[in-house]
Amino acid sequence: MKKLGLALMSLCLLCGLFSFLSSKSSTQSKGTYSGKPWRSLKGFNLEAAHVEFSPDGKWLAGAGQNQIWRTVKTNGKVRKLQDSAYSTKVWDAATWKLIKTLPLKDSGDIAFSSDGKWLAVLSQMRVTIHQTTDWKIIAGVGVPTSKNGLGLLTDIQFSPQDDVLAIGSHLISTTTWLPLRQVTTTSDVNSVAFSNDGKTLVTGGWDGVVQVWDWITGKELSRLQHAKASTKVQISPDGKLLATACFNHSAAKLWDISTGQAVQSFKGGSDSLTPLGIVTMGVDAIAFSPDKKSFVTESGDAMRIWDIKSGQIFHTFHGVSGRLSA
Repeated sequence: MKKLGLALMSLCLLCGLFSFLSSKSSTQSKGTYSGKPWRSLKGFNLEAAHVEFSPDGKWLAGAGQNQIWRTVKTNGKVRKLQDSAYSTKVWDAATWKLIKTLPLKDSGDIAFSSDGKWLAVLSQMRVTIHQTTDWKIIAGVGVPTSKNGLGLLTDIQFSPQDDVLAIGSHLISTTTWLPLRQVTTTSDVNSVAFSNDGKTLVTGGWDGVVQVWDWITGKELSRLQHAKASTKVQISPDGKLLATACFNHSAAKLWDISTGQAVQSFKGGSDSLTPLGIVTMGVDAIAFSPDKKSFVTESGDAMRIWDIKSGQIFHTFHGVSGRLSA
């Protein structure tokens, strides 16, 4: 389990490499971009589920879980029970030393504000806002009940201007930490993304429906469907392309955000024929490079970096063992 946890963190570090390299020069960053993991961080021995670099490249935050043993006493007998402990951990990206551990009650998502002053952490249907000067909690926001009442964990993102925090389809003011409005999605939201100018919001639903919004008015601008299951979304830095991916579809797609037309497809996953039928290893994570020339897809066993113009693969990163996450 410990080896798997380190493998998970290694690939997560690579998925965050684009944002890291955009904030630090090549002479400042340690290691090389050689196609192999150059850094593994200790902190989680079971899973590192979500990771994110701060916009200035100063910190790396990760949410995950550790396998632990608890000692309990029942009927006069002492027993050890296996359990999981969840937390968010923050590393100094200059020294890679662990500087803070924030205990969680369950797994969840994390997001830095664009100015790096806040870290939002989602856990058990509540988002806590930590100021990054001392990591103290300055606000808390309850996550609204999902459409099906199950309270599905969702994606959280700050707007580029840091005036809004999107919690799925719910938009929260960062001045008052009170709700501003909700966009009417077709299902619970699995992924959200703001355009760099802050005017456009894209939501990817658990039903595979992707909706593009003018979030200020709440008007739906367009709608498309990548697959029929939970979909990830990302907007290119120039706001012209929309990327989508799904865990049960082997290809990630790029769309013209203004017309809703598909313009490119990247087979970042795989389809395998088994005795039980075709098994698809889909694309779990996607990201654009800051210059919009490259695109990354992450599947269960590998991460691939593509040249957007030619559609060719630059690099393939393979995991150490087990299913990888990003």
